[in-house]
Amino acid sequence: MIESLIKKLPNNRPAIIHSDLLVFGKKILLGNTRLSIVSKKKIHLPFKKHNCLISFNGEIFNHKELRNELVVKGYLFTTDTDTEVILSAYNCYGKNFAKKLRGFFAISIYDISLDKVILVRDRFGNKPLYYSLKNNKLIFSSTQSSLIKSSLVEFIPNDNKFNDFIVFGDATSFESTLHKNIFNLPPATMLTFDGENLKKEEYYKIENELFQSFSLNNKSEIESRDFLAKSLEETLSLWCSDYKDNLSILLSGGL
Repeated sequence: MIESLIKKLPNNRPAIIHSDLLVFGKKILLGNTRLSIVSKKKIHLPFKKHNCLISFNGEIFNHKELRNELVVKGYLFTTDTDTEVILSAYNCYGKNFAKKLRGFFAISIYDISLDKVILVRDRFGNKPLYYSLKNNKLIFSSTQSSLIKSSLVEFIPNDNKFNDFIVFGDATSFESTLHKNIFNLPPATMLTFDGENLKKEEYYKIENELFQSFSLNNKSEIESRDFLAKSLEETLSLWCSDYKDNLSILLSGGL
């Protein structure tokens, strides 16, 4: 599976943690490929902290602010990575940690103490995350092809989805995929699995966020415009926080 994910990665080859944890007879295997973005230092993923293992794809834009928030609460950090911040946020806030993250990401955490796997996908589904469940064995990856190549998931075409692909040119916008036994974790969704029970819950809805932070009712055009400008400035500030010394912008006729 890991070899199938490697394309052109200038950084270190994937580090695989094959934990010898046989908790209730279950064996945990996590693997990760890495392209350095936030941290230029060589760290190995999956990463372990707070008795948890994490495999992470993406970038957390507000990791510096979140790190400072956690430092005030007494947390210590050994790296400058957003990966470490995620695990400390999970340790501090539990399942609500996903609500704290701003960025694009696909995250898997194995909580050793609770013997539980947590999968989380970013709010708008920028980073893909697929999974398959068979005989109480959860298998997940960033690509469907790697799941098939693992020989752990049988290739069974989902004939009903081919119509969606032909008509809409997309077969990944829904939970079902072109494979009957491979599922797409929806955006803004957290999946938990304890070896027997699989549970999914939505942690973010944009309509709730809009009405909580800014009621659109009875607002003037100027107020609405100022709110939009402030939101864009805040977002761009987060995006650019790690690239102040090397930043460029490309406008290609769109927004």
